[in-house]
Amino acid sequence: RVTDRMARGAALAARLNKRTAARLCDRSEPLGDNEIQSLFSYAESHDHREGVRAFLAGEEPIFSGD
Repeated sequence: RVTDRMARGAALAARLNKRTAARLCDRSEPLGDNEIQSLFSYAESHDHREGVRAFLAGEEPIFSGD
């Protein structure tokens, strides 16, 4: 199920995505530079690196919340 898959995902990415979606629903103007930078800050996280590593290895990622 989709909800099970989402629950196994990286919590930090989910929070960033939910915050961005809520912001885009609240206001019609595009994201500002700081908001975009916040989205890309996830790329430096442990969970992002783990997700990429697991994808390339064909394995399930083990996310830590970092």
